[in-house]
Amino acid sequence: MDTITHLAIGGCLGAATSGKAQGKRALVVGAVAQVLPDIDTVSVLWQDPASSVVLHRYLTHSILFVIVAAYALAILAHHWIFPELNVRAWVKFFFLQFCVHLLLDSFNVYGVAWAAPFSAQRISFNALFVVDPFLTLPLLIVTLLSWLNWVRHQRWAWMGVLVTSVYLSYALVNKQLVNRVIDNNLSSQSRYEYLSTPTPFNVWLWYIVVKKDDGFLIGYRSVFDDGGKIEFISLPRQDSLLRSSHSRSDVQKLIRFSNGYYAAQSKADTMDFSALRFGQ
Repeated sequence: MDTITHLAIGGCLGAATSGKAQGKRALVVGAVAQVLPDIDTVSVLWQDPASSVVLHRYLTHSILFVIVAAYALAILAHHWIFPELNVRAWVKFFFLQFCVHLLLDSFNVYGVAWAAPFSAQRISFNALFVVDPFLTLPLLIVTLLSWLNWVRHQRWAWMGVLVTSVYLSYALVNKQLVNRVIDNNLSSQSRYEYLSTPTPFNVWLWYIVVKKDDGFLIGYRSVFDDGGKIEFISLPRQDSLLRSSHSRSDVQKLIRFSNGYYAAQSKADTMDFSALRFGQ
């Protein structure tokens, strides 16, 4: 998810789990803790674009990082932020924040390498776009209300957690409805593989990519559409265009990252590599 969403849910969790002694600092610390796994974005400063794409949501979004960072930060926080909270309480705090971060990021198509560095496979539920204002805005409102009305901050904060849970569940239900229609459209094929994920900023219009031997079928489906027919257009993979650069490390990284959903196009003296998981 985007940084603003993580800040908002981190603030909500911080406020929801804080006691009177911590005060509003708990909301701020929770927001900061929630975005810490995204520190890997600084890799763009020294890595080539392909390597930076692959490294994002890799090691700092793994279970190993969650465990190590939670314990390390708990010791620091105990001495420098809230000494009244023991290390064990701080470990629980950071562990919850980091696990929620990984879970939210797993809902969009970019995915999260939970088992890094032992495995580069990414977990992705493909149920949310990376920026979704229908999730972010309610969270921001609830976080602001928690800050302004601290007497009832836990009530507002837990409402934010509830809103997030309901919206995530709603997104998963919509995905299942769309996938059911896709399966019906492809039922005549003996073997098929596809990807469905929301289009930008909503969970109602879904983008669909169906794998073929020589390319893909691209289609869209709204949860409000009548009828069960999906209109697909064909897109060739055009692997032949990659032959001259197939041995390059950056091309190999992008091929692995796209998980087989990629296509090449030649435009004048430029070759475009499209990771179709992220749209056309």
